[in-house]
Amino acid sequence: RSKSSSFVELPFGLGYTWFEEMDYESTGTTLGSDHPRRLKSLGNALEAINLLICSLAGKCREDDVATQHGENNEDIAKSDDLWIPERIFLFGFSAGACLAMEMCRMWSFKRRMCISGGIKT
Repeated sequence: RSKSSSFVELPFGLGYTWFEEMDYESTGTTLGSDHPRRLKSLGNALEAINLLICSLAGKCREDDVATQHGENNEDIAKSDDLWIPERIFLFGFSAGACLAMEMCRMWSFKRRMCISGGIKT
């Protein structure tokens, strides 16, 4: 895991991934869909993307990180630079597709594209 972000660092300097789909620490085997490490890292990724979207849309809850950085909902809501949630499109490939689909479900987005990934309902 990268100490500077919520991304998961891949072995051998291959980059980063949204969440742990495999046991990158020891065996290299696929983690089950209910594995605690997979669920925790997916939760961290969802939290990061949710914070981004709620900041863009001006719909942060009081416990969101954006409000902890000196901004409050009233300041954000008055901004002319807000994005309309219904006009946000999410595109995801592989692990990003899983994340995009989960965000669409959380935000009730109607526009999404999922390639080679998805969620179990």
